[in-house]
Amino acid sequence: MTMLEKLRKQRDTLLTQMEPGETPVSPKQLWIYQELLYRIEVFEVFQMFHRTAPNTTDSKVLCPHYQIVDAYIHHIAVERQYGKPADENEQKNRDTATESMQKVIQDYKRRFNSFRPTTAEFYSKEIGELIQCTLVTWLQLRNCFVDINEMIKEIEQ
Repeated sequence: MTMLEKLRKQRDTLLTQMEPGETPVSPKQLWIYQELLYRIEVFEVFQMFHRTAPNTTDSKVLCPHYQIVDAYIHHIAVERQYGKPADENEQKNRDTATESMQKVIQDYKRRFNSFRPTTAEFYSKEIGELIQCTLVTWLQLRNCFVDINEMIKEIEQ
């Protein structure tokens, strides 16, 4: 099961618990639900970026696509950095995850700064790898602010 499938399954399970007439919805359930929707959206946007990656060596075609991907990554790297209050240890984890995300951004910017595709499919392959690396790092960052797996376990008990 992919991460996106897992997120969708968690969302669907939570949604059935939120049916009218069922147990009243708790603030924690609402928080989890909106976080699941957010994560699903990010995964789906990255899927779309990968599917629409141009198969060409023409930089005039590649550059606008790359700029959109880059802008989106910068956006998700800094948005929604709120969650439960952090103790000193949790704050260190957040700082480390933020630094890791920034290192990923710096790394791909260096690679794409002098990007010269050798084949029409090369850009799509490279964007796919960039997306994969970004998603792993971004999920670690998100979990430092909102650990939905931990929260789901709490509401199931």
